[in-house]
Amino acid sequence: MGNLGNAHFKLGQYQSALEYYQQTLAIQQEIGDPTGEGISLSNIGDVLQKLNQPELAIAFYKQSVNVRVQICRGIQELSREQQSSYTETVAGTYRKLAGLLLIQGRILEAQAVLELLKIQELQDYTLSTRAGQGISEGSALTPAEASVVPSHTSLSSPQSYTFYTPLTSKS
Repeated sequence: MGNLGNAHFKLGQYQSALEYYQQTLAIQQEIGDPTGEGISLSNIGDVLQKLNQPELAIAFYKQSVNVRVQICRGIQELSREQQSSYTETVAGTYRKLAGLLLIQGRILEAQAVLELLKIQELQDYTLSTRAGQGISEGSALTPAEASVVPSHTSLSSPQSYTFYTPLTSKS
């Protein structure tokens, strides 16, 4: 389903892509696949950005970053190369989020997101030192952002999002 979403996205069929990504996200959450969940949340952010809904894109990118921060906590036993490879894989989401935050004038939030990425990159190279411990909690969602990223708890009743109502709360 994720690949179908990718195909529709590349064809510019953003609404169809969004539907596939939402279904994929529901499945990944149901089966407990945080890696896939992080990817799907980022993909939904990409679609929302294309649909000119930056506030919603920010909410989904933040959720993606938060899932990935949790994953980083679990990979600290891996080799430096493996950790570095993972960080390179997810860095694009951090940068997209920071870019949107900057456009929205949310400079401190953008800086915090980029610092999360830099901390992860630094930790990739300081595995067994004190500096390599204590990954941050992620990127805090505003109350408005938290309300647009509902948790999918069941495949039988995936939640849909209202994408056309702009958020009014800015941090």
